[in-house]
Amino acid sequence: MNSHTSSLRFRIRAAGCLAVAPISVAPSACQDTAARKEAQKRIMPTYDKSTGRLTRLDYDANGNGKRDTWTFMDGARLIRLEADENEDGKADKWETYTDQGLAVLALATQGRGKPDRRLVYRPDGSLDRIEVDPSGSYQFQPVAK
Repeated sequence: MNSHTSSLRFRIRAAGCLAVAPISVAPSACQDTAARKEAQKRIMPTYDKSTGRLTRLDYDANGNGKRDTWTFMDGARLIRLEADENEDGKADKWETYTDQGLAVLALATQGRGKPDRRLVYRPDGSLDRIEVDPSGSYQFQPVAK
């Protein structure tokens, strides 16, 4: 497990406290009514209508009233995450997960809403390689070591 997954797994466990607890609230705060109300403003869960399984969590990471982080779930298992960290209306961070943890972290560093940097992780959580796509064509090339 790498630092990205341990942080995110904490987020999911915290969210699971009442299915609406904010990522930044510790589990002990889940009984606090004010924290619960704040959480309800910041997290929006979506469930599969036929199975009742959690499929998505939309989250307002900075509390400004706009959802800017979207986690795609299979029940309690995290599949991928997308985030708009600079609040320009386009995703600029994508995380893809396997059962072993974070597999790929892709970043849009040029403001196009497309990834142009990609960090690929090994199953043990160590960094395997860094790739770049300066043209935005999804043709990633490894960065020379």
